Amino acid sequence: MNEPDNRLGIVVNFFDGQSDDSVSDLLAATTGVSLRLLELNPHVDKVLLVDGSAKPSEPMIRVCRQLGTEYLHGEKKLNYVEAYNLGWKKLDTPYIGLMANDIIPHPLETIERLKTWIKKPDIGCVFPYLNSNRFGFDEVQRPSLNNRGSITCEPASMTLNLNLFK
Repeated sequence: MNEPDNRLGIVVNFFDGQSDDSVSDLLAATTGVSLRLLELNPHVDKVLLVDGSAKPSEPMIRVCRQLGTEYLHGEKKLNYVEAYNLGWKKLDTPYIGLMANDIIPHPLETIERLKTWIKKPDIGCVFPYLNSNRFGFDEVQRPSLNNRGSITCEPASMTLNLNLFK
């Protein structure tokens, strides 16, 4: 477990329109992959899934139970902000991540890098930059403004749907 002053809790926002059982099962399974990657990440101390669906998602409850992830339903349909607010209030960690359920938090170093930045005294929120990725390459060349060259960066593993806060 991480040092007490270095703990990171992640609130994963989940929503299932529940129009089709097979879609609900698939959504729960893919969200389960994200949850498992978070649980395996040594920089993450606690993961909480908040279900903003109108009624609890039975497939997601099963996945959370299998993974040992805490499941929380808002007792009504919640928008993103309401779900995140419900979740972060349940965490007692000094650093909190807010993440959409369709994000695959990989490679593991992404969260480590975000945590390094959020610990700086003048930083209050960090999130990875959304870039384009050419599958299979270790680096991405992204044109800079006014075509003044390019910037080499890692492929995007997450989008702006993951934010870390103090």
